Amino acid sequence: MLAMTASIPVIDPVVFGTQEEIQRIYQEEVDRAFKLAPEDKSIFQLRGDANTRAEELFKKAAELYDIPEYDIGALLWDLRDDRAGAATACRDGPPYEITMNEILFLRNYDDMMHQTIAHEVAHVVTCLRYPELTASADFQAHGPSWQAIIHDLGGQVSQFHNLDITPINLYHLRVDVALLTFIVENQ
Repeated sequence: MLAMTASIPVIDPVVFGTQEEIQRIYQEEVDRAFKLAPEDKSIFQLRGDANTRAEELFKKAAELYDIPEYDIGALLWDLRDDRAGAATACRDGPPYEITMNEILFLRNYDDMMHQTIAHEVAHVVTCLRYPELTASADFQAHGPSWQAIIHDLGGQVSQFHNLDITPINLYHLRVDVALLTFIVENQ
């Protein structure tokens, strides 16, 4: 339940009943970000656009590289750190998943649609096209193989995004305050 690391308590939000508070804070940040998204679509339509974009890129990759067209399924929307997106590591093997940061997606729709989705699809395509390479211990996720694929898919060869992560930092600050408040109130 409450473990000590040095003198800093580590708490499990589920055990302490603060998970609902964390979800409420997250939803508030998503709602705030949604106000900056394209106005003519619902959040479900925007997510659908992202799924369609990923499917189109997988189809393009299948045509370019003579690999089977990969069905990624629905993108996941629960990335809550400062990354714009993440793909399952090749060494974890299929099925591969792509997880998106919903707050950054809503605030930076165009950039995420064109760059981030291509970036993450390129990771999965690298796994599919070069299974022996990606299984090696010295494989570089953003190495020459990935760079060639992201270029072919029309994305920019860039390891990091330059999106404003202030809303993500605010979310984490608010969660930390909620957890510390819980600790103080329950000592």
